[in-house]
Amino acid sequence: ESGKIRQSKNYKIRTNRNRNNLISYKDFDITKNYNQLWIQCDNCYGLMYKKVEMNVCEECGHYLKMTSSERIELSIDPGTWNPMDEDMVSADPIKFHSKEEPYKKRLTDAVQTGTGQLNGIPVALGVMDFQFMGGSMGSVVGEKITRLIEYATNQCLPLILVCSSGGARMQEGSLSLMQMAKISSVLCDYQSSKKLFYISILTSPKKPCLKVHKRLNLYYVRAYWMQLYHVIL
Repeated sequence: ESGKIRQSKNYKIRTNRNRNNLISYKDFDITKNYNQLWIQCDNCYGLMYKKVEMNVCEECGHYLKMTSSERIELSIDPGTWNPMDEDMVSADPIKFHSKEEPYKKRLTDAVQTGTGQLNGIPVALGVMDFQFMGGSMGSVVGEKITRLIEYATNQCLPLILVCSSGGARMQEGSLSLMQMAKISSVLCDYQSSKKLFYISILTSPKKPCLKVHKRLNLYYVRAYWMQLYHVIL
């Protein structure tokens, strides 16, 4: 009713575009079976077409989560996106046992990097994806972001990094913590030596895992790469 889904056995959904169109479903998860067409608001449980209103709920105005591909499509001018290091995959160095699918059967990793144009302006862009292991930072994520920053430094490009991360990836142990210092180092060079423009976009969710850093005497990277910005959004 009113675009909402009741948590019961019988679901009644009224589409936002045609409120006279009442559809009834029974005993199945709509968002699971129709996630390519529909998306459900986390706040009011309203159901809407996936690519309308720029991922803002029509009913309550709540901002919906986006994948890295959706953010790139929204941000970069059509036909100008050039991905970098697409084939880079983690070697899973400590052979972490997980019930989830192995690396090779999922997304390549939790970040997409590349270059493109934003309103005709060339930019270097890195976008993290929370759908891959909670957007956690492992060796591949760190290396891809580092290479992107180095490329932006050499080509004197503005840099945009979009963070959606749960912090360091425990499945890769101390190797994941090394990435934070590595990224902070190249960012420092990008800003101090070249004095180029860096925009950090913090999305939901984001957690820099400060407690872990302090235990390992790495609290100096508290600033983390997503907080060494000129402009934060």
